[in-house]
Amino acid sequence: INNDNYADALPGDNERGSGPVRAFAYAESKGAVLQLTRELATAVGRWGITVNSVTPGMIPVEAVPHIDATRHRLKKATPLGRVGKPEEIAGVVRFVASARSSFMTGSDIGVDGGWSIW
Repeated sequence: INNDNYADALPGDNERGSGPVRAFAYAESKGAVLQLTRELATAVGRWGITVNSVTPGMIPVEAVPHIDATRHRLKKATPLGRVGKPEEIAGVVRFVASARSSFMTGSDIGVDGGWSIW
């Protein structure tokens, strides 16, 4: 996927004209959460404690609504052809927090309509 999906959120150049503006800290923090999930799962597994993470896609919520143009671009770029709903993330979190996931640890579940398979 390319940055066209982010429209003006990622201008082609920064104020000094030195290249693309990216959200490096955001991307780094996502990678850190994945590694922390694995490390914690390894460390506490012997006590029967499980550690998993859920990686949601771009879900429009009241705090971060999507304008129609953004929603249209996201639909086109998502293999399922639509944006997700908060309750779809909640269902996965509910499963991970339940006893039904008792043999799952160190896993990350992507709930993004296929976005991450690109």
